[in-house]
Amino acid sequence: MDINRGSMNALFTAVKAALALGLAMASLPAAEIAMEVKSSTKIENYPMTKLLSSMREWVGPRKVQDLKSELLAVVNGDFEHTIGIDRNDFEDDQMGLYTPMFQMMGQDANNLWGRLIKNAMVANGDWLDGEAFFGASRTYGNNTIANYVTTALSETTFNTAYEAMMSYQNHADQAIGVVPDTLIVGPTNRTVAHGIVNQGPGATAANPNAGLVKVIVHPLLVGTYANYWFLGQFNGVVKPILLQKRKVGALTRMDSETAACVFEKNENQYGLHYRGAAALALPHLLYAGFKS
Repeated sequence: MDINRGSMNALFTAVKAALALGLAMASLPAAEIAMEVKSSTKIENYPMTKLLSSMREWVGPRKVQDLKSELLAVVNGDFEHTIGIDRNDFEDDQMGLYTPMFQMMGQDANNLWGRLIKNAMVANGDWLDGEAFFGASRTYGNNTIANYVTTALSETTFNTAYEAMMSYQNHADQAIGVVPDTLIVGPTNRTVAHGIVNQGPGATAANPNAGLVKVIVHPLLVGTYANYWFLGQFNGVVKPILLQKRKVGALTRMDSETAACVFEKNENQYGLHYRGAAALALPHLLYAGFKS
């Protein structure tokens, strides 16, 4: 096939079509466990403690909630993926070798958000109060918000986590009203998780946890993270995880005769540039079991 501007345009159209197919094949959980927020700058700041205030009976003058005003700062990162196409392969009608690569490029690009979410969950970075997000000593006023254990997932640890979350109180000593709805595990804990929250066939007694939460088996909770598990409330106005999408860049091309990669390598290059970040939002909405 001749290499000219027309054939390069046709090639770019085919590459974008393959990429689009891959974008629709993202397989990592994202929207169901993270709250997407608009990002318009390098660092976004969130006054998360303001979300802990609650309605009170109006007696006398209004009471302005005297809560800490620290901001949760979330810094967007840069991410890229670039693929080179040997122009000889195009000239020799070998483009079939590249179509799956661009489909995988699209799938990987859309899975970036799920990876960022998982990384935030397992990293257990500091929250806005300077303490690790998952811990046993955080307080809201006089009330402890313990959301972390180092024991394996079992019916006992699940019940402990579930009851702890439902018992959380805020700065005003009022019940927060957390109702966990999702259990996230890796493939290793798949059968354990389903055994806890499902009514097994032939069971002689009702399972009080049957249908209590849904189970998400996260394909990235493997290896070092195989026994990590998370219980959270994800169906509220605010989810426990924030997802910033600062930039979802369109596919860019370097395939002109004057492009450096063409002149030096006889290679077209096509790349994506994304910007974004994920962070954990409110400790009372997510409980973790970090069992190594």
